[in-house]
Amino acid sequence: MNKLGVYFGPNFINFTETKGKKLINNVQVPFFEALDIELEEKVPLEIKLVAVINETLRTNKMEAKEVSLVLSGRDLIIRSFEMPDLPKEELVNAVRFEAKKYIPFKAEEIVSDFQAQIERSSRINNILFMGLKKDILERYLNVFKQVNIKVRRLEYSGFSIIRGLKLLRVKESGIIGILSADFFGGDDANFIVLENGFPLFSRDINLASGPTVPIERDDFQAQPEAFLDKLKSEMRISLDYYQRKFPDKRIQRVFSFVNHDYYQELESYMSELSISSKLLDFNKLIDMDLIERKAKGKATYYQLKEKL
Repeated sequence: MNKLGVYFGPNFINFTETKGKKLINNVQVPFFEALDIELEEKVPLEIKLVAVINETLRTNKMEAKEVSLVLSGRDLIIRSFEMPDLPKEELVNAVRFEAKKYIPFKAEEIVSDFQAQIERSSRINNILFMGLKKDILERYLNVFKQVNIKVRRLEYSGFSIIRGLKLLRVKESGIIGILSADFFGGDDANFIVLENGFPLFSRDINLASGPTVPIERDDFQAQPEAFLDKLKSEMRISLDYYQRKFPDKRIQRVFSFVNHDYYQELESYMSELSISSKLLDFNKLIDMDLIERKAKGKATYYQLKEKL
């Protein structure tokens, strides 16, 4: 049976279909087109998304009974914080209580999960918390229910990139950063810091100058330098915030998934910040079935699959 993965980004909806390890379809639909399809102005977004998904699947002859969803940070709450070493049953309640400090609405309004990693020397737990508002989850479930496809897994787009390191056989331990940005794709950028594979820090970066709104691809192609400048500025903000939060955890290297033409300038900027950088190739990831892995959505602790 073919596997279907759908990524709902700030500016594009990506559809990926695989069969075994073979990429069958990879289709990108501008989000602003999804919002402006020819339906009455007051038609709910959910109905518009159903129409777009149906049309995309029909036009590209995609057939699937299940889907793995990948969402951007605009839909999810991703937080990291520290907790004392507690018995497992006590840690669950303690994390729920602590997470309330970082959630701008009632805890009962979200579906959540977390992963803990203990630091043996200090006996402190690093907590990675992920939450999704129930109404947003229900919207996605209802959308795919109407097209007769079952949602099997859900994943944060920033964590999908982590698999790229494994696919490229990057086995670097310690504290590393991952920067993901596609200037021509026009979607969100993301910066993650890992400690021996565990996410300590994650921040989504909006390359647009204003609030997150649908952006046409031509805007990025016409002025990529402006978006590069914005990325560098946001990277400095991200690094400053990270260093204040983790003063004793210095980043050893940043692996960058960015357009090759703009990497050299970004590398020079990283050098100014005394950070080593290495470019990783998107094309190699496609050749090594990153899309197929992303579509299948293998079970990891970053996913909320048991909540669906």
